[in-house]
Amino acid sequence: MDSSIIPPDFDAIADSYGVLAEQFQRVGNLPAIDSGQNVIEEVRRLGAQVQEGRREQREMLGRIETALQGLSRDSTVSNRNVVLRSENSVVSHVDTPLRALWSYETGSVIRRFPRTVGVLRQLPETALDRLLAELRCDIEGTVDEKRRRLMLACGVVSQAV
Repeated sequence: MDSSIIPPDFDAIADSYGVLAEQFQRVGNLPAIDSGQNVIEEVRRLGAQVQEGRREQREMLGRIETALQGLSRDSTVSNRNVVLRSENSVVSHVDTPLRALWSYETGSVIRRFPRTVGVLRQLPETALDRLLAELRCDIEGTVDEKRRRLMLACGVVSQAV
């Protein structure tokens, strides 16, 4: 072997790689690198907050939409019942047909609505309570008070004796 050729010192190379690896591990301690990770974490946190805000907005819009639909239904029911009450206001005999009112609860014609004042006068208290509740009228009081209240709610204001 030629004495002028110096072979590589593999131990020195291995030691150098060890030193390099140790120093590269310390790169994470640099403020710029650490702050970069903090920035990424903050961006992720803000993204999660934005998603939560969007979810809350969707829920709120859903509640608003439901409330508006309820108001629209109530307005429709109220308008229809005004006309029906006017038609019922001319009922003066117990056997004259009543026009069925609309329910605020369902938004449709009240089921099992009394066909005449005579039928209304014979309703049991549970039926009176159901009808008054569907018309959003007070259900407190005696049976006679409830019958009178339902008659007025129907638009019947006078009757022949």
